[in-house]
Amino acid sequence: MHWNFAFNAAQTIWMLTFAAQLVLLVVLLGRDRARLFPLFTLCTVLVTFRWLASRLLFQRLSPVAGNLLFLSLAVLVALANLAFVTELALKTFKNASRKTKLIGGGVVLILAVTMVVVWGPWPGWKTFTGSGLLVALRMMQLVAQRGDMLTSGLAVELAILAAFVGRSLGAGWRSHRQLLLIGAGTLGACELAISGIWQAIATHTIPHTQDEYFRLLGLRDKLNNANSAIYIVVLIWWLVCLWIDEPGAADALPASAESAPAPTPES
Repeated sequence: MHWNFAFNAAQTIWMLTFAAQLVLLVVLLGRDRARLFPLFTLCTVLVTFRWLASRLLFQRLSPVAGNLLFLSLAVLVALANLAFVTELALKTFKNASRKTKLIGGGVVLILAVTMVVVWGPWPGWKTFTGSGLLVALRMMQLVAQRGDMLTSGLAVELAILAAFVGRSLGAGWRSHRQLLLIGAGTLGACELAISGIWQAIATHTIPHTQDEYFRLLGLRDKLNNANSAIYIVVLIWWLVCLWIDEPGAADALPASAESAPAPTPES
């Protein structure tokens, strides 16, 4: 017996990702986590809107309008991701001394920026000379790509750092701060790895026939699907971690209620 599905791999991944993003938003709002992680919530809203717009508006807008819309959303998502990782870093290492924060943050930032600078070829200066909408679109694409790369590098570094010193700073393994950071670091490491693999393949592989060219495009689609599948796993990790209360959170309310003075008849 053969099962026939009406959706291909890309459509299935899109549906699962969109459903996971909606459930994550429900958990953030329903469990009152949005108040604790406002930038993470904003990032999730922007990513969900971008994901929906890419499905509903793709090939329904003119090329110029479509590129302007999707590149604008890509830049906003890149900035939101950077703000979200910064928010997690500040919350995870808030108990560290001021000197430690400055030195550690500077080292982490320098390493991430160095990786972005040396990673891959940069477009030529002539690409951004002149004026007009095309130059602006190219600049927006560069900002979105390098911004995502910077966020991935920072997330990996911060996740590794939190794994070693997070517990001593009050952010243990079961804290929401470290669990979110672990998910972000895992996603960033996978994105950098897949990007590096594709860059190595595209640099050292020159298709000589049309079949080789289509085979190369098929490999690129498989890598993108693998990255999307990892993103779904990270989304599920995030929503499960945010649904569960942190250790000691359930005992905080009864303890505060017991310590409160009993009402007197006059009151």
